[in-house]
Amino acid sequence: MRKLILLLSFIVISAAVYPQHRTTIEISNFDNSQLHSSIASAASQIVASFNEAYRNGADPGLEGVKVTAPARNNINSLWKTSPFVCPETNLKIELIKQGNGNWELRPLPLVLKNESEPVEEEGVLVFNSAGVLEDMYFGIETHQYKKLLSKGVNLTDMRRRQIILDFVENFRTAYNRKDLKYIENVFSDNALIIVGRVVQKQQDGIDLLERSLSPGQVKFIRLSKQDYIKNLRANFDHNKYIKVGFDRIEIVQHKRYGYLYGVTLEQLWRSSTYSDRGYLFLMIDFKEEDKPLIHVRSWQPDKYTKAEEVLGLGDFEIIE
Repeated sequence: MRKLILLLSFIVISAAVYPQHRTTIEISNFDNSQLHSSIASAASQIVASFNEAYRNGADPGLEGVKVTAPARNNINSLWKTSPFVCPETNLKIELIKQGNGNWELRPLPLVLKNESEPVEEEGVLVFNSAGVLEDMYFGIETHQYKKLLSKGVNLTDMRRRQIILDFVENFRTAYNRKDLKYIENVFSDNALIIVGRVVQKQQDGIDLLERSLSPGQVKFIRLSKQDYIKNLRANFDHNKYIKVGFDRIEIVQHKRYGYLYGVTLEQLWRSSTYSDRGYLFLMIDFKEEDKPLIHVRSWQPDKYTKAEEVLGLGDFEIIE
């Protein structure tokens, strides 16, 4: 009897990992339009393709779905690092209109296959006004997304906040899919990139900038855009998978230069060889709203950084 129980348990676990069900998606704010019907139908087909591919150990074919080439490439890139599956059977998801006329369907619950343990993500499907899939990326938690949007002081600020959040979500997903080209394009050529490294011990006979620091303190290293991209390329090549998560996001508009925003958040980096957690700060330029640029990126280890020591907008002098 004990062997039979164990066998049945194995079957249940296997069914959860390789689902046999079909996920049906409904739009919670459905308006009876043809566009909403098309998006709901396409989303259901897309998720069915994910589940079937996950179960069969294949790539998602997306048969019968209208999808742009960039969207297909992004999905395939994510799939290479970690295939994913939707564990739900029936979903009611909100459709949100973006400032550029596209529509976001969020949140789509996903479970990513990982070498160590499964990782949960909230997926975002982006459709254009014709109901064609334009993009897919991993979003931040829904309650956090809505909370940050609600802090907009006017329509312009709210629109920019939505752009910032979409940008931040795309930015972090680019690391998950190892999209070096995207990351390179969103940094300005003269971007200031600062990395905080922990001093572990002093090395006699070597003239280091951190010689005056005691073990456990953080030294700052400045990198050029070229150096950062070079290091990142090596990191991508060295790791089978990379998972970047963002939490506790804060958005601040510059008091004098309204097109500049500072984004501070906690970043969790997990890869096949290394993991860490730290504070990430981005200074983003929105002079051209459709082409945001990062002028400053700083990272500080959370274990050795006090809250008042986290870099922000006020720590950088702006010269036009």
